[in-house]
Amino acid sequence: RRVSLLTLALAFVAFAAPWRTTGIGPSILATAVPMSRETEASLPGLEDDPLVRKALKCNACHVVLSELLPALRLARAKKRRDLSPDEFIGVLETGCRVVRAEYGLLMRHDKVTPVYSKRKEVSRTQGSWISAYLGTTCGEIIQDYDEILKEAAFGDLAMNDLNAAVCQAGGKPKQTNGDGDGDGDG
Repeated sequence: RRVSLLTLALAFVAFAAPWRTTGIGPSILATAVPMSRETEASLPGLEDDPLVRKALKCNACHVVLSELLPALRLARAKKRRDLSPDEFIGVLETGCRVVRAEYGLLMRHDKVTPVYSKRKEVSRTQGSWISAYLGTTCGEIIQDYDEILKEAAFGDLAMNDLNAAVCQAGGKPKQTNGDGDGDGDG
């Protein structure tokens, strides 16, 4: 009788739980859990605090670049040639979808922080404005810095230099005045 109850319980868990296999063993899929009022109240307000807004923007920029650059390099390595403009944009758009879908704001002590994470093992919160914010940041980076992204993916620009050029540039593309080097000397 105990064995049949145990078997029934295991069968229920196996069919009711959202499992997937990754080749290494089963792992739980991320499922949406409704946000508690306390969690919702602890969400950082973009309008409320300029320091929080700046931290969210800076962290979003780093997250986007940490996904886009490896995706571009991998796509180029698979093709064994430079990507066409359509392939380049396709990889960037896919990277933005990944960022929107997989990242959330890290939680510490039941409070939301302005740090993004895609690790499912840690407590994090996701929501429409969080993914929309990441998607908007990704779109802005693609629009404003596509040439720098190409240079980083297919040239010699290191990740640290890419972060400095994009994320620490104050959110604005480097302006040139005709000589193409961006130093403003003409």
